[in-house]
Amino acid sequence: MIDILIKGGTVVTAEGCRIGDVAVRGEKIVAVTEPGEYTEAGRVIDAAGLFVVPGAIDTHSHIEEEFKGVKPLETWTQATRNAAVGGVTMVLNFINQAKGKTMVETVEGEIERINGLTCIDYNVHPVFIYYDDNDEVVAQLPVLKEMGIPSIKAFTVYDEGGFADDYSIYRLMRGLKELGGVLGVHAENKAMTEQIQNEFIARGETGAEYYAATKPPIIEAEATHRICMLAEETGCRTYLVHMSCKEAVDIVASFQAKGLPIYGETCGQYLTMTEDKYLEPNGFREFITPPLRKEEDQERLFRGIREGTIQIYGSDHCPFGKDAKDEGYYRSGFTEVAYGGVGLLENVPMLFAEGVLKERISAERFVEITSTNPAKLFGLYPQKGTLSAGSDADIVLYDPAKEVTLGTALYDNVDWTAYEGRKIVGFPVLTMQRGHILVDHGEFYGQAGGGRFLPGELKEEIAASVR
Repeated sequence: MIDILIKGGTVVTAEGCRIGDVAVRGEKIVAVTEPGEYTEAGRVIDAAGLFVVPGAIDTHSHIEEEFKGVKPLETWTQATRNAAVGGVTMVLNFINQAKGKTMVETVEGEIERINGLTCIDYNVHPVFIYYDDNDEVVAQLPVLKEMGIPSIKAFTVYDEGGFADDYSIYRLMRGLKELGGVLGVHAENKAMTEQIQNEFIARGETGAEYYAATKPPIIEAEATHRICMLAEETGCRTYLVHMSCKEAVDIVASFQAKGLPIYGETCGQYLTMTEDKYLEPNGFREFITPPLRKEEDQERLFRGIREGTIQIYGSDHCPFGKDAKDEGYYRSGFTEVAYGGVGLLENVPMLFAEGVLKERISAERFVEITSTNPAKLFGLYPQKGTLSAGSDADIVLYDPAKEVTLGTALYDNVDWTAYEGRKIVGFPVLTMQRGHILVDHGEFYGQAGGGRFLPGELKEEIAASVR
């Protein structure tokens, strides 16, 4: 006998949709069948009229990450509870190298700490902060791989956040290419960012209405092109995180057309908000980097998702509290605000509502970029990222008719969100991880320590199937 039968829903994978049943025993899916093949189960969940999809994997979270001396309000336990409400069953979180410690020492300590806190499964993207000795940095890559961490992230901006010069990135790429790993890159031109912002500061133009203009698309586009050239030279699997502008999408598409293993990621805020947000009261709280762009950029991002230029979808969740945001802004305008926005809970439901239900993308593509491709690119597939026999029973049920008002009321310990008061139709009504129900119609049943560190082992053939 099976433990749970999810009956009569629209079962969606990257390969297609069909009405069917999903049978779960213990932590695994044992079968995806035609309706009625199983008749007995410990619990039967009627999914008629619902979409049954694999749990989302958020490739881009900054849980408990400090920036400019500011710490998020939200803890790991609270963040992963919030993620589960939004249909996310795994996060890939950034871990910054601690001062006085190697990257390996930092990651080992963080995994030990996080294991007792997280409600959902996770892996990490290490971020080297100290490149004084490139040989030492590269020497740690094989150790991280053995720990089950196939990806590293580098910044082309931010002195205080781990800026890597071109040579350091080149060395990382050569090392990861040899190991079969992945380099994620935050691509913005550091010198141009600093000098353009200094021009605005000199004129006293530090209000929210100027912020987007201080980081024009050329800053992202130039750095994106440079990173793609280094990726072409080294052959390293490279993904450009939180892409925001049409110019960057066009650049990535041109390099992909050469058959290079270069991948694009975007986030919900870039698909659903424009720079006009900064003209609203308290719009400065959504100072993120790159900044919000224009409607034409949104259109290109959606087309990039449909065409396969953008294969990954993350949140860039970095939930600094409003008091810290307000204090920095009212002291010095955009120069002192800790960049980062709230979005771990809303990110995937927003794509379902604005993408799938408004027919901008297919349900299959929704699953592909929120779950299947992340699992493939970071060495987790087919344990994660699909609904098939033998896969973890990470399952989310979406009600396409459920209307939800977004905002802090849905969160645990978040005091603002750029989506406050926004109504969407289409939202998760049940989230299951490894056969355990975490959220059922708004009630949370998970617990701290219920999640696990899941090692990734990137396999060439699987990674090559990311599209």
